[in-house]
Amino acid sequence: MDTKIILDGLCGRYREILKYNFVGMYVHGSLAMDGFNPDKSDIDFIIVCEREPEGEVKRNIVDATMAYMAIAPAKGLEMHLMLRADCKSSSYPPRFVLHWSPAHIMNYLKDPVDYTGWMKGEDPDLAAHLNVVYQRGICWNGAPVRYIFAPVPREAYLESILNDAEWSDDEAMYHVLNRCRTLGYLRTGSVMSKHEGAVWALENLGEKYRPVIREALDCYESDRDMPATADARAFCEEALAVLKSEMDK
Repeated sequence: MDTKIILDGLCGRYREILKYNFVGMYVHGSLAMDGFNPDKSDIDFIIVCEREPEGEVKRNIVDATMAYMAIAPAKGLEMHLMLRADCKSSSYPPRFVLHWSPAHIMNYLKDPVDYTGWMKGEDPDLAAHLNVVYQRGICWNGAPVRYIFAPVPREAYLESILNDAEWSDDEAMYHVLNRCRTLGYLRTGSVMSKHEGAVWALENLGEKYRPVIREALDCYESDRDMPATADARAFCEEALAVLKSEMDK
């Protein structure tokens, strides 16, 4: 899979659609941090514009995004459209004016006008995304990252992580790896990919959960699924307790 072809194609379409309203396109997530696995990762990016587009323009953006799903990785594409002013706002959760991911396909197809009307507002997950963009993100096209985005306060970043911490059995690998990079961030202050977080955890967290972490990393680097074992859940609960304790300080 050539991610460059996908991102170049998408960026070209967004520039055509937004015209002078286009500010830039910024890649975050595993692809920006050299941890991308086409079987387990999606392509995460933020489009930045000066002013909120009208409904028809938003629908054209979603249609352009969906057109690339056929050649996208297994987990698809995740896009946020943000106003330039909101990229440096001190208000959290951050605001967006459009969001799309594969989870929203049916809602969009059912009523595109309705979807692009209500799909905007505040997103707690965006603080984590914006922190990755600022620290590790790639400017695919447009103004430089540090010119558009501001540092995300530590408290807002941790709150965003906590918002995404609820356990689900079908995402055991995801939760274990996310807890690894969260603990890594708490100890080092470094924003890590899932792969980097697991490597850090294997080197720094001792023997108790090493098999669980190794299993999660091996599954992430292959096409295997990770079972939702009691040890995996226990590790995530302990890591979450550490996070909550840190936020209470």
